[in-house]
Amino acid sequence: MSTTEMRTSADAYVRRAAAYADRLAGRDVSWARTDEADFVRLQAALADRRDGRDVSWARTDEDDRVRWEAASADRRAGRDLSWARADEAALVRWEAAWADRLAGRDLSWARADGDAEVRRQAASADYRGDAPSKWGASGVLHSATDEDKGSDDWRTPREFFEAFRTRYDLTIDAAASEANAMLPRYWTKQRDALSLSWRQQDRRARVWVNPPYGRGIGKWIAKAVEESRQGLTVVLLTFARTDTRWWHDLVLPNATAIWFVRGRLHFVQPTGKTGPAPAPSVVLVFSPARGYGEGEALRVFSCDREGRQL
Repeated sequence: MSTTEMRTSADAYVRRAAAYADRLAGRDVSWARTDEADFVRLQAALADRRDGRDVSWARTDEDDRVRWEAASADRRAGRDLSWARADEAALVRWEAAWADRLAGRDLSWARADGDAEVRRQAASADYRGDAPSKWGASGVLHSATDEDKGSDDWRTPREFFEAFRTRYDLTIDAAASEANAMLPRYWTKQRDALSLSWRQQDRRARVWVNPPYGRGIGKWIAKAVEESRQGLTVVLLTFARTDTRWWHDLVLPNATAIWFVRGRLHFVQPTGKTGPAPAPSVVLVFSPARGYGEGEALRVFSCDREGRQL
């Protein structure tokens, strides 16, 4: 079946494959903007955001992910995001809050938002450059307590994740909970991502992993290597434990890219509390090219706490 035929298929998954192929090839995806399936329209929104095209059609889409791409595109282009401040989806409101913070605009609307990440943008503006301990009962900025430090529910800072989502076109969060999922598609502890074949779940997946930190981290690194050898791209956030066996036996021989983070990331609890990581962080990228032994060289980068390359 040709791509042209796939675009008009009765099967939405076939149309999604056509839209995905068109997006990767840089072809026109305008045909997908009005498709009845949200995941087909999402491919059009992704392409339009990447290529800087008009995304006004996506701002009123019924799907949260499509509107999120519109908001992300508007933020990057410096366009008005007032439409996003009252959106029902927290991810869309967060884009508006981030844009307002960067532009120095009023963020009073965000301080009482129901989502901790949206409130955090207002807090960051209010306490820019400081390390506050509290921001109030309904705020976000807190110090981590001993009780918090033992929790696996800490969420990746949204702006940091957004930089890598955009950079690597991430589609699935493989180590999430209802409270800390970074993407609309995610696997919880109950799905047990370590025992799943990620490629069988979605052979085109580009996977984000912020796994529980502890002695089991080596299993997650090994899983990332295994899935990259099956053809997936896996982007994994962990501590920069360069003295460990898994670093020398798994990361150095298999990673495509290593991103060292300058400064300590501040992770977010579902309650809104934030706290600095107890160790330096690193983002590890495992892609099919090196996993298949095709000789792609390991690249090493540095980024700041918002994921921007230094």
